[in-house]
Amino acid sequence: MKFKNLVILIGVLIALMGILILKQETKPHVAVVEKPSDIVSSPLILENITEAVIQFGQTEKQSHLVKKDGRWELENLYGVYADENLLSNLFKKLDTISGELRSDDPVLLGDYGITDARGIHILLRDQTTELAHLVVGSKRAGYSGNFVRHQDQNSVYVIEDDLLSELGLWGEVKEENFKADRWLDQRVTHFDPEDVAGIKVSRKNKTSERIWFDLQFKDIDGQKKWVSSVEYPFGLSATKIKNYFRSFENIRAREVTAPQPTGVFEDSSWKAEIVLENGQSVTLTRGGKDEQGDDYYVKTVDDYYFLVPVSTFDGFTGGSGDLFVSNPLGVQDAQVTKINVQDLTAKKKFSASRSLNSDADVVWTAFDGKELDKNKIQEIIRGFKDLNVLLVSADDVPAPNDLAVKITQGALRNALRNPSDFQDSVPEISREKFLGAKHSQDLVPEIPSEFQGEALKTYTLSQSQKLEDGRDCYFLRVEGDPNHYCYLQNNVTNFKNTIPFTE
Repeated sequence: MKFKNLVILIGVLIALMGILILKQETKPHVAVVEKPSDIVSSPLILENITEAVIQFGQTEKQSHLVKKDGRWELENLYGVYADENLLSNLFKKLDTISGELRSDDPVLLGDYGITDARGIHILLRDQTTELAHLVVGSKRAGYSGNFVRHQDQNSVYVIEDDLLSELGLWGEVKEENFKADRWLDQRVTHFDPEDVAGIKVSRKNKTSERIWFDLQFKDIDGQKKWVSSVEYPFGLSATKIKNYFRSFENIRAREVTAPQPTGVFEDSSWKAEIVLENGQSVTLTRGGKDEQGDDYYVKTVDDYYFLVPVSTFDGFTGGSGDLFVSNPLGVQDAQVTKINVQDLTAKKKFSASRSLNSDADVVWTAFDGKELDKNKIQEIIRGFKDLNVLLVSADDVPAPNDLAVKITQGALRNALRNPSDFQDSVPEISREKFLGAKHSQDLVPEIPSEFQGEALKTYTLSQSQKLEDGRDCYFLRVEGDPNHYCYLQNNVTNFKNTIPFTE
């Protein structure tokens, strides 16, 4: 038994020695450690750098960056803009880089992954000369440190900064993980929202192009205001318009792509033309989707082409119709005297009339004379005021009416309203009045004419329809207005839930 145990112990010892030897072979050999020293001997004047090449070993995988007219561009990616912040951070680290000497033996370069073939090259130039050419080892020095040397020298330094991560290389450093578009500025547009003087948005299909909205920031009676070349029945919100411009910053490219055939942008496209205060313009065109259906093709006025995620772009265009002031219908709580709401699909209704009793107290009564809860009425009025109308780009709305709302505003009389003012009959009209002549073969109910007078306002919403971006919308059509206005389904549902309908 003792002999057997001895054999086992010897076997374990041999195995441990083999593991130790293996680790020593895979671990970089360490030379004499010196005090930290500057690796770039001459300070880099960052403003003088006009060219940078970042390359994986001696392969063709590289990022070639050139500074033109004060902006950095990716020369090997169609000249698109580079991310200035990423580049600035890299240059600042290189300018102050320091480390400890680990080896100057050329035989050991492979142990650090820092040969010309295995390292990552960083070459910086100004207009006439080479400023620096460093090689970063593909093997890490501990948790976050890196090995660095000058390309024409064998001296290897260990630094505390993680340059590999700065270069977009995390985890195992391999050629396939090197991304040439690491330095791409993913922002598709570049402008300051405060500098915008006008914007026109249009939609185009195979047969026609339609202006969605056209806004200008003009001086009106000594005050700068947003005005529209298209007349709307609702006031414009300067705050919402500015927020719309800011939302352009959220349009980020997944990747840059080669110029695409014109057909990509002919079948169906969305275009935004932005004019700045200095007269310059920014144009953005969205075309069709890629083969996978995950991204839209997008091009800029500079003829750069990008792939933008569908979710990002749909979210952007979906909110672009929110241009109008809060309470766009101009409902004034204190002036509302009558409310009538009809669910034309479910054939349900609600009616209320406001008046003053003999004690001059405000009372609300139903069509049958029953007194109503004033707090409930205020909730209904508030819910209607909070309905935010959107301008949307859509084809003709093939849907009958669904919801009818009548609001009467005016002065109260010191007497109860006659409940007989409310009628129960529901006449019919053709869809021609709502949708146009081509839909006149279908008949739909119209709002009853309970109220008369100049203070009466009537609003009719279509049945819910799905927009291109997937949202469900109740369309509001305004007589004589070719534009489409939308109340989002969830908002209309919330409003309906506040109303105590009767059959």
